[in-house]
Amino acid sequence: MFYTDTVMFEKIFVSGEKLKFDVIILPFGDLEGANVRLIYKIKDFDGNVYFEESEELFVQGNERLSKEFDVTLEPGEYILTLAATPLDSGSTTVSSEDFKVIAEEKVSKKFLYIILAIIVIVLAFLLYYLLSRNKHKKEGHKGLHKERHKNKYKRKKKK
Repeated sequence: MFYTDTVMFEKIFVSGEKLKFDVIILPFGDLEGANVRLIYKIKDFDGNVYFEESEELFVQGNERLSKEFDVTLEPGEYILTLAATPLDSGSTTVSSEDFKVIAEEKVSKKFLYIILAIIVIVLAFLLYYLLSRNKHKKEGHKGLHKERHKNKYKRKKKK
């Protein structure tokens, strides 16, 4: 017999985004290893199934699998269920986790990139302006210093 669990690090997904989660399988007792069938289902709270997939694997000790499903779901609340059945026995363990799908955000990535590009350009012009202004100030001070030095030298010659 096995203990199974699903772990979702994010409980809210944007419609069209991949569903990512981890599966934890822990054998009970002296179980050395067993072939296990894992059945994944995504359904709503009315019991309608929107996705189903299964896989078989050999479990030897504690297992942690990273899973990713490319499922397009409408905005709403859903349940991910995992049923694990050892192929040599009929005892099935089931775990579930609920999650939420929200509508795709109205602001597109293209728009965000355009705004970011504008900000970078404005900052570049501002930096250029400040650096050139600072350069002109330094040149102005150097010129003023040279003039003072020349005047001092002329005064010494006259004496």
